[in-house]
Amino acid sequence: MVTLTRPDDEISSVTTNLAERNRTYMLFVSEDAPIGHTQVIDTFDSLFCSKYSIKSNIYHRHDIPFEILLSTNESCTLNLHVIRLLDREQTPMYTIRRQLIDENDSEDNDMITVQLSIVILDVNDHVPQFESEHFHFV
Repeated sequence: MVTLTRPDDEISSVTTNLAERNRTYMLFVSEDAPIGHTQVIDTFDSLFCSKYSIKSNIYHRHDIPFEILLSTNESCTLNLHVIRLLDREQTPMYTIRRQLIDENDSEDNDMITVQLSIVILDVNDHVPQFESEHFHFV
């Protein structure tokens, strides 16, 4: 579990160290993951969800079979949600970038960029068929 906390007295500015503000993740998802499958990307403290939200992306590519959700339960979790069937032979990897913005920051200076590299794991979806269960070799 990774926890991200921000002290109240932290000054948010454009000059904030960007390396600390950006998060990169690599996830592995099986190509037979059903629509509706959810995988946890990261977990934060509960105050994180009350402060940040995922910036809507009007340029979202419709060929990406995932959506990124920030949800509140006992904690605050960033989730990967499968919204379309996956096919490793067609697309073996996806890279998705989303921005988390501070809802109280009118100038969008307080922002975290999340980059996901998603590797689709192969499953044997073309199992060979044999005419007989028994073979005799000479």
